[in-house]
Amino acid sequence: IAIGLAESGADVAALARTESGLEEVAERVREAGRRSLTLPADVKDVEQIRAAFARFDEEFGGLDVFVGSAGVSQRFPFLDVTEDNYDDVFDTNVRGMIFSCQEAGKRMIATGGGSMVLVSSIVADMALAYRNVYGSSKGAVSALARALALEWSEAGIRVNAIGPGFIETAMTKPILDVAEVREAAIERTPLGRIGRPEDTVGAAVFLASPAASFITGETIVIDGGVKIS
Repeated sequence: IAIGLAESGADVAALARTESGLEEVAERVREAGRRSLTLPADVKDVEQIRAAFARFDEEFGGLDVFVGSAGVSQRFPFLDVTEDNYDDVFDTNVRGMIFSCQEAGKRMIATGGGSMVLVSSIVADMALAYRNVYGSSKGAVSALARALALEWSEAGIRVNAIGPGFIETAMTKPILDVAEVREAAIERTPLGRIGRPEDTVGAAVFLASPAASFITGETIVIDGGVKIS
């Protein structure tokens, strides 16, 4: 999504825990002819979030678009869930999202508006086996998008979400590499394949852009038709 925004004309500041991944994204952004800033931080730590945004202020100044995509997934039978499992998922997916949105919102309110795109999931409003805690966290993300869309509408801030389905990423690959899991996911997807990270780009860039200027509080599902199957 960061690369897609750069290719659409945006300068990009990327925040993540993994510096090697940040540098890879930064290089692609520069190849697209845009300015790039890397912000190594763990969104579980609110002080690290605030420090990253402060550095963003020094380097870039104004913030027009915020994409909240940091997240972790876990797959457990509910009776096996531990407090550590809960903390890992909710501290990243909910706590991190809330305080990142808070920092982004402060800056957009000060400058007259902007667009936020939060990465939720199809499991925010449909059930998948063993995605109990993860689904709860993504339900919170979708609810946050709706709440902020209403609360910040008068400030000129649009807040929407995207809800990816089965997308093969470094995080999901170990699960999708299990033959029966992959086969079941493909069978459940009317378009007949596993999604790619690139499949999320169009919707995210659209929601971030002036083309979506009258859309707020919505979630665009990107799942190859899983929800209708």
